[in-house]
Amino acid sequence: TLSSSSAASDVYKRQVKILLIIILPVAIGTTALAPGLIRLFYGVRFANSVVALRILIWACVVIFVNYVLTQLLIAMGKQKFNARFTLVCAGFNIALNLILIPPLSYIGASIVTLVTEALLFILCFYVVSSDLGTIPLLGIAAKPLLASIFMGSVLMLIKESSLLITVPVSIVIY
Repeated sequence: TLSSSSAASDVYKRQVKILLIIILPVAIGTTALAPGLIRLFYGVRFANSVVALRILIWACVVIFVNYVLTQLLIAMGKQKFNARFTLVCAGFNIALNLILIPPLSYIGASIVTLVTEALLFILCFYVVSSDLGTIPLLGIAAKPLLASIFMGSVLMLIKESSLLITVPVSIVIY
């Protein structure tokens, strides 16, 4: 287990920042370019899946942070919380899927995935914060988020261009 809450907090902050540097521009870029990405990889027959992609890419942001949180719980010797939270989230996921899939189909399943990951985040964040003190997520995410928003703003202006142009331009801007 981690012997110092300060060391654990520092590791958490560093890992979350690195993951957010990677996933935030991907999420914003995917959100903006979803129609073109779907057309490129799957063709126009799958155009309706744009909404699902836009929802699921944000679930990925939460999944990245949850990975660090769940590993931190294990490092802190609190793996029982992982098991309990997994059970709660699995039950929540099944119940919400039963409610949302009939009326919303795959969009409902996408929403459930995002909401379930958000629930896992809330549960893990609460336990980690109660041991390590409140982790300043906004402070950790501020620079990658602002850079990603700036990149996304430019991307929205050129999103009708070819992906061969928009993707490299986005990378350079970020």
